[in-house]
Amino acid sequence: MKNVGCFFDYLIDKHGHSIQALDYGSKESQELKFKMISEATDFNYKSVLDIGCGFCDLKDYLDDYFASIDYLGVDVSEKVVEKVEKEKMEINVLQGTWPMPIAMHDIIIMNGVLYLYPFREALKLIEEAWLVTRELLIFDCLSAESLIPDGKGEYHFDAGKILSFVFLLTPYICLRHDTSKNFFMMHLYRNGKENRR
Repeated sequence: MKNVGCFFDYLIDKHGHSIQALDYGSKESQELKFKMISEATDFNYKSVLDIGCGFCDLKDYLDDYFASIDYLGVDVSEKVVEKVEKEKMEINVLQGTWPMPIAMHDIIIMNGVLYLYPFREALKLIEEAWLVTRELLIFDCLSAESLIPDGKGEYHFDAGKILSFVFLLTPYICLRHDTSKNFFMMHLYRNGKENRR
């Protein structure tokens, strides 16, 4: 497995503060994922842990639609965290590798993280995140149905295999594979009565 932190530090050096530095294909694809995340539940007054937070753009997006989010970002890249601490001083952000000792949060998000890990490692990251999730875990994966071939060090997953695994964690699951063949998103709820949008 490649060193994920060094990979993103390299992208920062190459692209600066940009979408490309976060390994997104485009601004549109980032905003599509943010929209799908925002539709998963009511984020008002919730504590949110954003694993792989990048420049905390998701926090900016959610603040446009919800009030009083208690947000904490975590990123493996030292250079990403340094930029956030310098440019967005009001945002709480930690540098480190997931999993890490951390308090429970209402909502945990892993957006643009799992594609860098082989299947079994990705499942372990999902399981570790679920252990500190009070209400909702959201994550995305590159899809095995994608027309884009695997890149070097990128992993595409069969949504059915991921679904079989997460059913061992909770029966309350929303699978989103309706906006693109290239990726899917899952919302895992602790119970079936969360306030959804």
